[in-house]
Amino acid sequence: MDRPIRFKTRRGNTVFRQSYRNAGETKYSENYGYRIKRDGRQYFFSLGADKKRAATMADEIGTFLAVKSHTLEEALQAFCPAKATSAKKGENHVPTVKEFCDRYREAAIHLSETTMQNNICAIRRIAAHILGFSVNGKSMPRQRLKIWRAKVDGMSLSRITPEQLLSFRSSLIRRAGQDQIARGRAITTGNSYLRCAGSMFIRKWRLSYQDFILPDPNPFPEIDRLPEPPHRYHSTFDAGLLVTAAETELRDADPEAYVVFTLAFFCGMRRKEIDRLRWDKVDSEHGHVWVSMTSDSRPKSWKSDAPVDAAKNVFEVLAAYRHRSVTPPYVIAALSRNKRYRCGPIFKRLILWLKGKGVREFRTLHALRAEAGSIIYQQTDSTDVAADFLRNDPRVAREHYIGRKGRLELVLPKATELSSATAA
Repeated sequence: MDRPIRFKTRRGNTVFRQSYRNAGETKYSENYGYRIKRDGRQYFFSLGADKKRAATMADEIGTFLAVKSHTLEEALQAFCPAKATSAKKGENHVPTVKEFCDRYREAAIHLSETTMQNNICAIRRIAAHILGFSVNGKSMPRQRLKIWRAKVDGMSLSRITPEQLLSFRSSLIRRAGQDQIARGRAITTGNSYLRCAGSMFIRKWRLSYQDFILPDPNPFPEIDRLPEPPHRYHSTFDAGLLVTAAETELRDADPEAYVVFTLAFFCGMRRKEIDRLRWDKVDSEHGHVWVSMTSDSRPKSWKSDAPVDAAKNVFEVLAAYRHRSVTPPYVIAALSRNKRYRCGPIFKRLILWLKGKGVREFRTLHALRAEAGSIIYQQTDSTDVAADFLRNDPRVAREHYIGRKGRLELVLPKATELSSATAA
């Protein structure tokens, strides 16, 4: 896919991708934008990541504003009310949740869509609690969800206080009851929501909020994070038996699921990395599977942009499967309506199979990656090597991925041997 930094539409409108600096390098946002100035006021329209769609929207906005009676405010409401924001600040006011989230989207345009959506989801759930609604709106029927979203988005940001944040976290823990495992997960979830929502208020975004009256002081630093249960991975299955069962039961019956299993286990790849893996990233000659940025995806972090040293059997599996791959340039032959994962149905089938084989981890498919890291650690006795295989920070790998595979036993010598050693 052609991804130019800047281009002209058929009608002469300029569409561009906003630049930003990261680790000393100039990079460009995934989404295209269109900027227009009128009567001394400048507005920015976010047009999405699709080039053709962005060009069409820019021309439509330009045509709309060619009519002198049409105002910029009307253009915002007509074309992208949720994503357009004024580049010139107006009078100071207390924003609603929606206004704040829209402005955050424009300020954090260089972040991944997943990161932005997670942060926005967190602040919406906090707002829902403050309003006395169900925290999770996804389980509602469509019409009720629409009402829920409208009320949550319309809440004033001034209602977010340290007392309300404490109440929100406490409500999550109360719902978990007395089950200690559920309570531990609730604490982790609460910390995650507070961390994600709080990241929208940090200093580096403040220039984008100059016309907003935000809660002062910032309520999020006032709340200490609760100690979370250990996140270190603990193996609950025999990897050798699982690999044998996969080859016997999946290789011919469900080849797509078998390829996903192979990449997740033998390469330690994440779900999104498998979902968007392309054939040109498979280097069988040098024994690498490359995880790197493409036109429609990027690694979870820049540290994850690296080659994976894959065993010979991985390339044998991929070569045997290649004639089934009918959705080039992707390796896995799948095309789901799910915007997040092309291979969603395949992942679901593999997860059900893994659970049937005794893989009991909460994130079932991710357990294959953690198991692979644990085996590498057992073979090398090195956290750094295991982290390098997982393309992760050593601290993160140690705390979340690497589980101890061997036994640590204190074996006392026999009484006679102990007496002899003492006498000597």
